[in-house]
Amino acid sequence: TMEDIPDPGAVLATVDALNSIFNMKVETAPLKETASKYHEEMKRIIQDYSKFQSGDRRPDSMYA
Repeated sequence: TMEDIPDPGAVLATVDALNSIFNMKVETAPLKETASKYHEEMKRIIQDYSKFQSGDRRPDSMYA
């Protein structure tokens, strides 16, 4: 479920901070990619919802 999945952006910020503070070298490239995909998907959902709210799309096509 979504409650079990941490916010990838927050996790990335935390790991970056720990890397900086403790001079750690934890690889963050996969996490950056995941966070980017997550943000792109959220952006798409928000845009679709905005179109739905403005009447540009029908409810049955909102999540298509």
